[in-house]
Amino acid sequence: MAKEFHSLKDWYAGAYLITSSATPLVWAGGTFYKTKVLFTVAIVIFETVSALCGGAPNSKAVIVGREIAGTGSAGIFSGTTVMMTQIIPL
Repeated sequence: MAKEFHSLKDWYAGAYLITSSATPLVWAGGTFYKTKVLFTVAIVIFETVSALCGGAPNSKAVIVGREIAGTGSAGIFSGTTVMMTQIIPL
């Protein structure tokens, strides 16, 4: 992919990892919204942006898409953790 777009390959993974590790607290709105709603929104964001990355015309579009997908993956991870704590008794 980096060869086709003539770009540095490090940003494809880096943009995703930075946002996925920096944005879990964005999804911590479980006190205001239902967990199922937040989890569904995170999945829709991740899947939609991943599909857009698949058809991206240039490197910048892929990198921005990967950043937004990282935010969605943080929501999926946070939502899964919250749902596990609600289901499994301690």
